Amino acid sequence: MKLILFFVCILSPCILTAQKEVKVQGCTGVWTVSEDITPRQAEENALMEARKEALRKAGVFEEVWSAFGQVSENENNQFYEVYSQVNALAIGGMMNLTDKKVKNVWDPATQTLSKEVTISAVVKVDDQTDREFVLQVDGIDVAYKNFSELSFNVRPRNRDAYLTIFWFDDQGGSLIYPNEAEAARLFKADVNHAFPGNGLSYQLAKTSRDKSAERINLLFVATRQNIPYTERNVTFENVLKWVYSIPARDRATAMQLLQITD
Repeated sequence: MKLILFFVCILSPCILTAQKEVKVQGCTGVWTVSEDITPRQAEENALMEARKEALRKAGVFEEVWSAFGQVSENENNQFYEVYSQVNALAIGGMMNLTDKKVKNVWDPATQTLSKEVTISAVVKVDDQTDREFVLQVDGIDVAYKNFSELSFNVRPRNRDAYLTIFWFDDQGGSLIYPNEAEAARLFKADVNHAFPGNGLSYQLAKTSRDKSAERINLLFVATRQNIPYTERNVTFENVLKWVYSIPARDRATAMQLLQITD
């Protein structure tokens, strides 16, 4: 699917900031091999569980989940997969593994094989957060008809902020705002700001005729300083690395999921 708009990336130096580092050891995750889960997939899932445990020990697990909201696995499988990918990269971007051990665990009672992964890591922890700095997004529906227009309101709560908005689906991503026609600017706190601006139209269009619905998600990032996204490639990994290079007290995020139907 595509959002019909010309996207550009405004290039300028990105501001990186130091974060406190916490060393954690003995963080273990386990995942069972099955007909649907290969040994390699089970090891990857077990590693993710171990990473989550490392975040819990470092005291930052809840920050990751609250930053990007919650999506139920039963709500929609494709939505959940995209959401899980975002969180996986967020978690990976917050830590450096210093040790990893993989063990096969056989349960004779159930005749099942599991992968057990134990890690040590250095976790990046922000010294403080600004819980009054919240980003509110309104006006986005769950579903849109093909070639319909997308519009929404963004309101930074309690703090003036600059905005950066990304678009993703399972095929890739783009930078929606700022763009060639809508320059970066400071948005006033506690005021609704309408998008698109400058007479633009954000038109949503499916790219595949084989699917009755295509899904995207929008990631909104508010920052107290003007910190442009400088990577030419808009990927989950690049965007999350950029997000987590900004101190938690200086950023607020929101994610909106939607689908385009025939």
